[in-house]
Amino acid sequence: MSATQTRSNAIITAAKVLVGAAVVGLTGYAISRSVQKKRSMGGACCGCSKKSSASDANMASTSAAAAAAGSKKPRVVFVLGGPGAGKGTQCAHIVERFGFVHLSAGDLLRAEREKGGPVGEMIDTLIREGQIVPVKVTLDLLRSAMEASMAQGKFLFLIDGFPRNQDNLEGWNAEMGAFAQVEFCLMLECPEEVMEARLLKRGETSGRTDDNATAIKKRFQTFVQATQPVVAQFAEQGKVRQVSAADSVDNVWKQIEQIFAAVQW
Repeated sequence: MSATQTRSNAIITAAKVLVGAAVVGLTGYAISRSVQKKRSMGGACCGCSKKSSASDANMASTSAAAAAAGSKKPRVVFVLGGPGAGKGTQCAHIVERFGFVHLSAGDLLRAEREKGGPVGEMIDTLIREGQIVPVKVTLDLLRSAMEASMAQGKFLFLIDGFPRNQDNLEGWNAEMGAFAQVEFCLMLECPEEVMEARLLKRGETSGRTDDNATAIKKRFQTFVQATQPVVAQFAEQGKVRQVSAADSVDNVWKQIEQIFAAVQW
């Protein structure tokens, strides 16, 4: 194992320990507050008792609804394509037309990077080099975002830019296979020269550190070598829906809209 891999594993382990400690602390605090509240209500009058009973009934109803929602699996569409293929643009149309929640693996990682700290620094280095972030980091961010939306009754998800390699796919199957149902993989096909022109244009205003000629070339290589074999596996399962993304935004959307309209969501 290289020094970089060792450091990455150590960072991820430390982050998990911190998260675990925070959860334990919050749980203890919540229990303590609950006990204090019950004690303070010990001398409640009959009227308060009735209100408490009504409150308990409402809580029971809410818990039952939460339990029902908890048994419902989220439905996922992976959205893949080379950098600059237009994944984000088309996902916005799908969200508006079909009510999906759009989760960009890249956006989630960039948001985590902005928080700083060891994990943020690791993510920053890998993104600058056009490399793929360890799957455990990405999966934790994705699951957290999905659960937040599911708590609001939203169960349709577009996951943009993931899985990007075999490790991502195996990690998803191991960690998320029983949690979510993958409907299909939407693949946006686009020539490299078209994608490069789009990225360089975007780089003039995006402020993204990976929207430059050097990083773009590395990202293309990563996509060809690591992501396309994953798409091939989905194709073998009959789970790829492919569109030509070199055309105008509107024409690409017409292709995608037909694909989604054919499914009972």
